[in-house]
Amino acid sequence: MPRRFRALREFLDTRPWRLEILVVDDGSTDRTAEVAEAESTSTLKVRVVSLGVNHGKGAAVKRGVAEAGARYIAFVDADLPYAFGAFDVALEHLVDGAEVVIGGRDLSGSRVPVDYDRIRALSANAYSFLTSRLAVRGIPDTQCGFKWFRAATAKALFERMTLTGFAFDVELLALAQRWGLRIDRIPVELTHSDGSKVRLLRDAPRMFWDLLKINRRLAGGFYDRPR
Repeated sequence: MPRRFRALREFLDTRPWRLEILVVDDGSTDRTAEVAEAESTSTLKVRVVSLGVNHGKGAAVKRGVAEAGARYIAFVDADLPYAFGAFDVALEHLVDGAEVVIGGRDLSGSRVPVDYDRIRALSANAYSFLTSRLAVRGIPDTQCGFKWFRAATAKALFERMTLTGFAFDVELLALAQRWGLRIDRIPVELTHSDGSKVRLLRDAPRMFWDLLKINRRLAGGFYDRPR
């Protein structure tokens, strides 16, 4: 984590952006908060928001979005596994009118390490198939941890969201599609893979159950945009 933070700081030093990095500590046991706070400098502010105990990835991202105060809001996996050049591309799309910009590891131009976990990739493909049938169409890689938004869009979406686990990405995109938002997908380069936090035997049943919840809510109008 410190090495990637230093690389991020070097990248941001070449950009004219004013930003703040929020690290949401979801009851971690790996010194995430301590390490993140140590990386804060006068030129790159890092603010840690602690949830105390583990509430789930969806809950952590939702809290981060609520705390953010910038014009654009992004969330990226904490180990910063994506090449930073995609930051420029995401911002270009937002400035051009996109309301949501997401990475797509399936897109032409994307790159993943040759040692990427093949079994996990097969599981992801199966989940993608179910997701496309039940909740989100036309976006095979809903779980990519690289998503950017216009701030007002992010806050409106996350206020309506209810899922706190790993299926929150699906609920997020189902909402965005139901509201007719412009969602742009861009290629990303996965520079390394420290391993997903998803534990297949523990998390897969809940993720499938959450897919069914989303499907029922879509059918019942739960996600319709407020008038």
